[in-house]
Order: sequence, then C-alpha cells, then structure tokens
Amino acid sequence: MSFVLNREQVAKEIVDSENFRCEEEYIARGDYKVSHSPRLFKVLEDGQIRVNFPTLVDEIEEGTPLCIVTLYNPEKRMTVYCNPILAGPVVNPCLRYFNNPLSKPHPQPGEAGYAAITQFQQWKAAAWAKFRIEELELGPYAASQHFITQFWRGLDRLLGGGALVEDL
Repeated sequence: MSFVLNREQVAKEIVDSENFRCEEEYIARGDYKVSHSPRLFKVLEDGQIRVNFPTLVDEIEEGTPLCIVTLYNPEKRMTVYCNPILAGPVVNPCLRYFNNPLSKPHPQPGEAGYAAITQFQQWKAAAWAKFRIEELELGPYAASQHFITQFWRGLDRLLGGGALVEDL
C-alpha cells in the first residue's frame, strides 16, 4: 500500500517518533535545542526520505550539534534512524564508510552518490579549517554564522541540490 504524505506530515511523524525523541534528549544534555521544522528534505531514489532538522545554535565549536539527520520510510511510516551531525572536520560514520550496507541509501544515485560523498568529506575538512581562521579574524559569532550557512549549502549539494526547505 502506498501513502502520500506531505512534508509537514513526514516531519511530524519523525518528530513524534521514539528515535527522534531519544536523539533530541541526547543533545539536550548539552543544552542544545532542535527545531521541529526541517531545514532539508529530499526524497531519495529508493523512495525513502532524508530529513534534517537544525539545532538552534548561534556559535559553534568542535562537537556542537548542527542538526539531526533522519531517514524516514514512508511505506512503513517509520523513522529508520536519527543521529546528530556535529561541527568539526570529519563527517559522520555513515559517510566515512559509505561502502558499508548501513550507509545506504546514498545521497544521490549511482556513481554520483560516491562522488558527492567524497566531495562532502573534503569540503567539511576544508570548511572547518577555514572556520578556525575566520574565528580568529572575525570572531566566533561571525565565523559560526558563516560556517552554519555554508554547512547547509554543502549538505544540499551532497544531495544533488534543491533539498533546502528555506535559504538562511
């Protein structure tokens, strides 16, 4: 049976899931809050949906949660997984080990997915180095704001573009 759900319904089902509540509680331990409005929404080639919810942060340091990334299966109406993406030079394990079956589905189909993951890995390391320089030159707030904006654009490119819900 096929379900037709809109973005708001999918977001609500994810936010109401036990998986999301656990991750939200986990990052709340560090006094971070998560928006319940998605910043990124992408239907993947296998029909599952990648939805990222931003944290409400103004300044970052290495390890600051930037968002909760989720994978939603609309046929099962189930949040498959949720995990935070943290500020810093490295990507999450699913992107580091993208040949592992647990890293599926990829952000784009076929070879484009592998290339996009590799590019995002390199981008995140370079962006973090740039953040550290800007932090000294511009101060932590301005550098953080720039990194966060570029982070969302980088995630959008990882997914092939057009996935941002709204531009910051």
